[in-house]
Amino acid sequence: MGKTLDWQDLMDRLGDEELITEIVPDFLSHDIDYVGNLKAAAGAGDVEMVIKHAHSLKGASASIGAVSLAEASRELEMQAKAGSIDNAELLIDQIQAELTALTELLSQSDWMDRAKLL
Repeated sequence: MGKTLDWQDLMDRLGDEELITEIVPDFLSHDIDYVGNLKAAAGAGDVEMVIKHAHSLKGASASIGAVSLAEASRELEMQAKAGSIDNAELLIDQIQAELTALTELLSQSDWMDRAKLL
């Protein structure tokens, strides 16, 4: 596991802690089953849907500074674009672990202070 949340990247993107407190937790409020969607698509051998879901998660996670989650999603997207989802299960497990770490961080009342120390 890498960097769950890159505070400097987030500040560079948004530049305002008040805006960050509104936007970052909103990531979790969207009831999107990223991992479930990826598992279903990979299980069905649907490369195009793996690409779509991985791309969506990559963009959403990158926009809030979730570097490791974005990187794992990017890797899955690139492999799928190359026509291979043979490794999808391992990458989806990594995505799940990164998403869990992010959820745990953002569930803390002092998540911003913790993120600054990462």
